[in-house]
Amino acid sequence: MAGGDSRKRDPVSGSRLVDVDAEWRVSTDELRSRLDDPGLTIVDVRPLAAYNGWNLLGAARGGHIPGAVAFPSTWLDRVDPAEVQRLLRVKDVTDAREIVLYGDLPEEVWAVRTRLVELGQ
Repeated sequence: MAGGDSRKRDPVSGSRLVDVDAEWRVSTDELRSRLDDPGLTIVDVRPLAAYNGWNLLGAARGGHIPGAVAFPSTWLDRVDPAEVQRLLRVKDVTDAREIVLYGDLPEEVWAVRTRLVELGQ
């Protein structure tokens, strides 16, 4: 796109905001107001380097949303299915909780969302 990337960035993480599916989208303001919600799990699907603070893809700053857990989308292809389920459980990504996924690339968010649906999450 000429003139650079016009998509908005999350003011907390610096990640580009992408409308993967408007039906499932949460606003930045709503998410910010729910950071301390005990029934919410926020999942960062970006590479671990981004989660850990490396400034990737031109982000304004590195790191992750406070309270978010790391579950890089690449784990779906690199970790066996039983371990994927165990990691999700350990990170409180269960059907008993409301889950918010975020990342830089819509296909990464979509891949994790699809797997969660397949697992009944």
